[in-house]
Amino acid sequence: MATEDKSVVKTKWRPQYGALAIAIYCAYQSDNLFLAWRTSPFDYLSWIPLLIWCLPVVFMAMDPDPEFQLGNVEHSLMGTALFVSLLGTMTTLNALKYLGLAFAIVAVIRWIPAHFVWFVSAASWMPAFGYFAGRALPLTSPANVYTILTLRVMIALIAVLIVWKINRKQKKLRLQNA
Repeated sequence: MATEDKSVVKTKWRPQYGALAIAIYCAYQSDNLFLAWRTSPFDYLSWIPLLIWCLPVVFMAMDPDPEFQLGNVEHSLMGTALFVSLLGTMTTLNALKYLGLAFAIVAVIRWIPAHFVWFVSAASWMPAFGYFAGRALPLTSPANVYTILTLRVMIALIAVLIVWKINRKQKKLRLQNA
């Protein structure tokens, strides 16, 4: 008779429709990102750092451990996402809309304070980063556009690696204590 490994409990992931609606609303409010990514020389190809920055959400979606799976929505962060996005809509400040989108994405995974580095690195895909980097590196050659893009990608990659390392350490501690 074969013994089953009971250390990993599979649970059915149930989407939280309220959180999904807030995330879709924040993404819809941030539609100016696409315009900035297409037209601004400092924000050229900045969708690449956004995709890299969202990798922890993909990692969580594939994790078989229920504690680290998606669906553990942080409701306080999701409420903050909605509030900041609404505030950005009322004040017509796009930076607040983008910040609301970042809150909505971060709220999808299980939050621990060490993920703050990942949240702050959301600036790597926001147009404000291109604005300030463009002031530091004047656009005298096309190489500076790619320098800014490289800097954005490096910041997003470092943040993703930090989140991956922290989550891996949390899982090891949890398995040792179990």
